Amino acid sequence: MDLMILFVRILPDMVATILSDSLRRELVLSRQDASDVLRDAFSQTEAHLNHYYEGCTATVLLVWADGRRTLFAQCANVGDSACVMNIDGKQIKMTEDHRVTSSAERQRINETGDLLKDGDTRLCGLSLGRMLGDKFLKEQDSRFSSKPYISQVVHIGEASRAFAVMASDGLWDVLSSKKAIQLVIQEKEREITDRKDSAEKIANVLLNEARTLRTKDNTSVLYVDFDSALRTSCKYDS
Repeated sequence: MDLMILFVRILPDMVATILSDSLRRELVLSRQDASDVLRDAFSQTEAHLNHYYEGCTATVLLVWADGRRTLFAQCANVGDSACVMNIDGKQIKMTEDHRVTSSAERQRINETGDLLKDGDTRLCGLSLGRMLGDKFLKEQDSRFSSKPYISQVVHIGEASRAFAVMASDGLWDVLSSKKAIQLVIQEKEREITDRKDSAEKIANVLLNEARTLRTKDNTSVLYVDFDSALRTSCKYDS
């Protein structure tokens, strides 16, 4: 089975299983933080994968409510797929880039004790230092990791205007997060009188923009609308 398809099936089940424990749920609600849940879900997903020569990036956005109609959102990721949110006009990057050229990732790699040389942009031919799968590489080089970056928790009030864009690097290679946010806002304004299919249209607008800009990679886009009148999501792939 394709690794990405397997991942999409396993990780949500892992999150659901962890949160089926009432104590774990209560801890998330009381702490207003799901870091431990996300960390455990990635670890258990990695343990269930038996892919030695295949790997994939992963980005997960967990959203929960506190019973008072306030939503909380927290993101975890490995690799270079990414999530950006916009809450009441404020842009929030929810993920971290794990390319070997990223300063934060280079610091993590160097802290393992096996230093990168100046000019090194790849590990064993790969541009990423973190992924799910690729277990052969992880056995050969301990600098590879499946440990996710976990964002801070963001609060979304009932009256907030908020949305999230999650996408693979096929989008972000050709489109900045600022431009993606602008395109979403423009499309939301156009669709204000007919919002029934706006999530689908906005996801498609972003995908078409990536195609227009001649992205060279497969592109997946997930758009989530948190507006109180329309809390919906839509995913498009190419």
